[in-house]
Amino acid sequence: MFTGACFILIGAAIIASAQNASAFLGGRFILGFGISISTTAAPTWVTELAPSQWRGRLGGLYNSCFFIGSIPATGAMVGTQKMNSTLAWRLPLVLQIFPPIIVMCCCWLCPESPRWYVQKGRLDNAREVLVSYHSNDGKTNPVIELQLKEFQDAIEVKKREPFWDYSGLFKDKNSRWRMLCLVLMVNGQLAGNGLITYFLPTLMSNAGVKSKHRQLVYNFANSILSAFGAFSGAALTDRIGRRRRLYIGAFALAVLLGMVAALSSVYGKADNTNTAGANASIAMVFLFGIVYSFTYTPLQALYCAEVLRQDIRAKGMGVHILISNIAGFINTFGNSVGLGRLGWKYYFVFVGWDLVASILWFLFCVETRGRTLEELDDVFNSAWPAMASARKIKFVIKTSSQVDVLE
Repeated sequence: MFTGACFILIGAAIIASAQNASAFLGGRFILGFGISISTTAAPTWVTELAPSQWRGRLGGLYNSCFFIGSIPATGAMVGTQKMNSTLAWRLPLVLQIFPPIIVMCCCWLCPESPRWYVQKGRLDNAREVLVSYHSNDGKTNPVIELQLKEFQDAIEVKKREPFWDYSGLFKDKNSRWRMLCLVLMVNGQLAGNGLITYFLPTLMSNAGVKSKHRQLVYNFANSILSAFGAFSGAALTDRIGRRRRLYIGAFALAVLLGMVAALSSVYGKADNTNTAGANASIAMVFLFGIVYSFTYTPLQALYCAEVLRQDIRAKGMGVHILISNIAGFINTFGNSVGLGRLGWKYYFVFVGWDLVASILWFLFCVETRGRTLEELDDVFNSAWPAMASARKIKFVIKTSSQVDVLE
C-alpha cells in the first residue's frame, strides 16, 4: 500500500502541475500504475485481516470510501467552474495529493495480514494478530488455532508454486469456479454505471438539462446520493449476503435504466416544456446511482478477494484489476461512440446486459457470508458451488470439557 501511495502521489503532483498534454498523460500513467498496486493490496489486506462475521461490512466499507474522494472532487468542480484560469481544473486535481499522504503515514500503524505472517514462518506474530482482532478476551481459543492450521495448510500449497505461474488460477474445478465468480464481477463495471460516471452531463442533456452549471450541481448531488447507497449497502453486507443482493440488484438496475431511457425519449427533446417529466428522468438517474452503489460498490473488491484461495488470491486480484481496467476502457471510449450515435437508445444495451447479469448471478454466484476464507474451499469443491453455498453450515469444536456446535 505504501508503494502504491508513493506512485499515486508522484502522478497526482505531475498532473496538477502539468504544462502540456504529454506531462498530463505521463502523470496519468504513473497515477494509474499506483492505483493498480493499491487496489490490489488494500482489499486483500482488509479481507484477510477481518473476522468472518465482520468481513462483509469492513470489506464493503473499503470500496464505499471511494465517495470520500469523489464528493470533494465533484464539489470542487462546482466551486471552481467559473474561475478564469487554469486553477479551474488544477485545484480539483490537487485534492488527489492528500489521500496518498495519509496512506503513507498511517499504513505503518496497521498490522500485517496473519496469513502473510504464517507464510513467512512467523506463527507467533500471526497468533498475536488473530488474538487482537478475532478474540473477545485477548486470549487464543480453539477457533483461532483452527484458523492458524487452515492458514498453514493453504500456504503450503502456495509455496510450491512459482510467482510467475498463473496456471493455478485454472488448474482444477475449484479454481475455475473461483475465477468464474471473479470474472462475473465485470457485470458491475458494465452495468450502466459508466454512463453515470463518465457521461452524466450527456445523460442530463438527454433528459433536458442543458445548463453546464446545473449539470455539475446534479453530478455533485448524485455523488452524495450514491454515497448513501454505498455505505448503506456496506452496513448490510453481512446481514443480506452477496448472492441475493447481486441477482436482485442487477434486475432492479435493468428496470431503472429502462425507465431512464423511456422518460428521456419523451421528455429529453429540445422542444419539451414538461418540466415534471424531465425531472422524473433525472430522478430515475439518481435512483439508478443509489441502487447501483448499494448493489455493487461494496462488493466489487470484497467479493473478488473472498472467493479466491490463499494460494491464488494475490494473482487473482491482479487479474481482477486488469479486467476492471479493460471495462473502464470500454466505458470511456465505447460509451462515447454509442451515446453519440444512438443517444438514449444506447441505454437499452445496458438494460439487456443487466438482465443477463441477473440470471448469471443467480446461477453462478457463490454466497460467502458467514464462512472463513478457508471454509469456502469445501463449497467450491461441491458439485454446484452456487447452490451449495446457500445451505447453512455447522461445525463442531471439541475440547477436553465440552463440545460446541456452531452455525
